[in-house]
Amino acid sequence: MRKLALMRAFRCDVLVFDTIGKNWIQHCLPANCNVGYLDMRQRVPLLLSIRFLYRLFKGFLLLDKSLPGRLAYTWLSALLDHINPRMILTCADNNALVSRYARERPDTPVIFLQNALRDTVGSIDHRIYLPVYLALGKVEVDIFNSIGVQCREYRPTGSVKLGLALARYEPSNDSSFDLCFISHYRPELFSDDASELFQKIEQFQHALFKSLVDYATINNLSLVVICKTRELSLQNAERDYFTSIARSAPFEFTNSDKGIHEFDGYLKGLASDLIVHPASTLGFELFAAGKKVLFGASADPALIRDWGVGHYFDALPKLVKLQNPSSELFNYTCDRIRKMRMVEYRDITRSHARTIVSMPQGEYPHDVVCRLINNYLD
Repeated sequence: MRKLALMRAFRCDVLVFDTIGKNWIQHCLPANCNVGYLDMRQRVPLLLSIRFLYRLFKGFLLLDKSLPGRLAYTWLSALLDHINPRMILTCADNNALVSRYARERPDTPVIFLQNALRDTVGSIDHRIYLPVYLALGKVEVDIFNSIGVQCREYRPTGSVKLGLALARYEPSNDSSFDLCFISHYRPELFSDDASELFQKIEQFQHALFKSLVDYATINNLSLVVICKTRELSLQNAERDYFTSIARSAPFEFTNSDKGIHEFDGYLKGLASDLIVHPASTLGFELFAAGKKVLFGASADPALIRDWGVGHYFDALPKLVKLQNPSSELFNYTCDRIRKMRMVEYRDITRSHARTIVSMPQGEYPHDVVCRLINNYLD
């Protein structure tokens, strides 16, 4: 249960809503603007201001009791009205309350920045309204159209996190790892009441990783696993999960966090020759960076359908999609991609990659976002 947290009232040019991206969002913000941050995940902010309390009391009196989330929205709108930022930036692109505020306060620009894949089965509310949406690529607009998401201004901007990782990555002539597996480990995959979809994802991930371990063992190749979870206790459980599958086969396990190791997964992926994963945002991002990637979930068309990620897989070339779960085909596909000359691989994949994650040419996405914010503030 969230607790009240007393806060001093403040003013700002740009208000960053939510904690998503808190360790890298500053790279998207102009240096000359005043920035404020608002976190309502773990607490309920209570501003020390008579005017705020008046707004809050008035909002409760005028409350439309028929609206879902009415109490939370009344509190949020009172906070945002009192702070009165010139614009709002958020990576919580599926937040219905901020979306409603954007619809009701059209004079306050609200920018939603995408940082993960959006499926058609629940990762984003079909009733949501997005005034300005900075998308990973061109696929999301088709997803939104298919489920009824309203978007006034859609801008394929690429991945800010990928751009920041590329800016700090120092490539070498040789890959640090021959193979890389991107984990989709989540505790809810193993709960007693796990949905049929979660059970399918776990079973598929188990089989896919086992195939990769066998391939690495046969060919004497190095392997790194990019961790999914961020908390230490969960990371230990995640490591044990993959160790139990690999048995005695060696592999490196790379943790990430929300601090100084935020980009470790990206850097390990960029330093690997072939990346394998079921259907990871990071996998699509590394594909956009020109890396050799094998997308595994396509081996099970029913999984793709139930997961709601068909739009992304439809945009991929056949070369990088596993066609069935047999170990023979897996080995053949890995061999084919690994032996292909990089110039040939990129000729085949370049246009597909730019469709899925539209990285700008000659600059980074965070620079694009920063310029856009500057334009709104001018």
